[in-house]
Amino acid sequence: ADAAAGRVYLGPMDKLIAEQVPKPKGWRAFLCGDPNFVQTIRKKLFLAGLALAEIHADAFLPSAPSK
Repeated sequence: ADAAAGRVYLGPMDKLIAEQVPKPKGWRAFLCGDPNFVQTIRKKLFLAGLALAEIHADAFLPSAPSK
């Protein structure tokens, strides 16, 4: 789908990253969710050529149990 500032991609991240090699030009990545997912995709995007400043990540940690 097209968003106001560019394209929004949905689907398997490995396939998307592989199709954009060597560098996903003009990309910014916004990641959120499970900490393991966020860390894994962040590393793959960095290795694919994105600068860390282009990768915005927010891992969702479980809340503390209420007492």
